[in-house]
Amino acid sequence: MNISSEVILGLLATGGAILSGAVAKMWVWFTGELKECKEERRDLYVRTETMHGQIMSITVEVAALKNQLDDQK
Repeated sequence: MNISSEVILGLLATGGAILSGAVAKMWVWFTGELKECKEERRDLYVRTETMHGQIMSITVEVAALKNQLDDQK
């Protein structure tokens, strides 16, 4: 069986196009996942900072109550 170079080049071109399409789809999926992760990370950071502020407020209130109790002794 004799396969011409045109047939081989055609097969390589087709395979390359399929591979390029697959890589492009994978890249779109990956960048979408990365964007989602960044958004979730940003949201978690904001939530963590909010909780940190709440903990600081509670700590200050507990310290004030402790001082009041110490003053009553």
